[in-house]
Amino acid sequence: MHANILIKLSDEVVRFINRKVLCLLRPNKNISLPSVLSFLLLEKTSSKISPITAITFGFALSILTWLIIYSNPTLWVIVPALVVFAIGEMTQAPRYYEYIANLAPKGQIGLFQGYAFLPIAMGWIFGGIFGGFIYKTFAKEAGTPNIIWLILAGVGTLAALSMWIYNKLVAHEKTATSTIRS
Repeated sequence: MHANILIKLSDEVVRFINRKVLCLLRPNKNISLPSVLSFLLLEKTSSKISPITAITFGFALSILTWLIIYSNPTLWVIVPALVVFAIGEMTQAPRYYEYIANLAPKGQIGLFQGYAFLPIAMGWIFGGIFGGFIYKTFAKEAGTPNIIWLILAGVGTLAALSMWIYNKLVAHEKTATSTIRS
């Protein structure tokens, strides 16, 4: 029964996206001025905080999104939750690359920027396998598709904690070492 609800819900989401969201991408339509201004305001605000704080805040918004969807997986909750997720992504993604550049020794920023894409490559390799496994296990076999949102929140929490631990233990050591060498 839960699997049927998930399938019906996903069909509604696809229809909504086709009707309301993709119309923004048509050449004869423009993105609204309030949208553009809100993006600029978000960029200006997030540039005033440290990269690790922006990254952590972005992760927290993403985790919150999955928990909100878990609590009430309806179309009217999912669509605004995805807006919150997008804000989290817009907050953390640019600052992540700044954070990586700050960790790099002089002359190796490009190399470190290249390494910054390793998590994306790992997600491409393992994401489909992991996603297929949790869908098959929880949505199809157990009939509890809602658990998938908790798993996504757990993955996000693990990523946020890993980033925080790395920043506290490894990144501070590297910064202290590079300061001593200078």
